[in-house]
Amino acid sequence: MSASPAVRVLIPATLDELPPIPALDAVVWSLHGTTMGTQWRVHLVPTAVADRRQIDATIQAALDRVVLQMSTWLPHSELCRFNAAPAGAEMQLAPEFADVLQSAL
Repeated sequence: MSASPAVRVLIPATLDELPPIPALDAVVWSLHGTTMGTQWRVHLVPTAVADRRQIDATIQAALDRVVLQMSTWLPHSELCRFNAAPAGAEMQLAPEFADVLQSAL
């Protein structure tokens, strides 16, 4: 018996955020790349004015930002610099990093 593929569904915060349901014959783009030693994949139904390269670059840039902030294997990541800082040292944090730190505390 083969394993069925994983299914992921994003649930909007409110029903006002629901996009129109695409037609059954709608074109679906499959974008993919690598990050953090693994792969990412996004399937989407583009709008008429969507730019495939721009969407792909935006996704990759967001993931690259996470790596630069949260990587435990890049010595220059914000997390590694934070962990190496002496107790009581002041450090300016990216807003996302500060949110994660606040949640951890």
